[in-house]
Amino acid sequence: MLNMRNNDHRDSIHIELQDIPDHHPAKLFYDYWEMIKGDKDLPLRRDLLPPEIPSILPYIILLEAKFHNGRQDYFDRLEGEGIIEICGASDSQKFISEIMPEDKFEKRHKEFVMIGETKAPLFETGHISYLDKDYIKVVRGAFPFSKEGETADYFVLILARADAQIMGR
Repeated sequence: MLNMRNNDHRDSIHIELQDIPDHHPAKLFYDYWEMIKGDKDLPLRRDLLPPEIPSILPYIILLEAKFHNGRQDYFDRLEGEGIIEICGASDSQKFISEIMPEDKFEKRHKEFVMIGETKAPLFETGHISYLDKDYIKVVRGAFPFSKEGETADYFVLILARADAQIMGR
């Protein structure tokens, strides 16, 4: 997950799918998400197959919803190399409540609850800074998944520079 100890999100705004360029990793992952979802309410976590989306993998963060310290939290199962490049560090294998200030955690928690209830992805764009480097504009997509098909208990985040372009999945 984003190394929130050193990051500052500013001017983050929600955007619509049609606002994302066709070859951006978030748009390509949306197409894949729709394909594996099919006619189900939520795609199943087991249907997420990395060999089917090799060019998107660098931009993926996989979070698992779990109870931790008496509340709902999100365990960072894995991060792609592109995430580490953007953020300057990896926070994989940690709960996001441990790496985010409380206000940012609450914002993300509310977001995950909302996409879990709507069973629809959410997109945003804005700038992220890390360490002492210049601000970078990113596009972020948050996608709900389910272990058993009933509730959203996994979330895939796609985070890539706004100008990122890849061909195919």
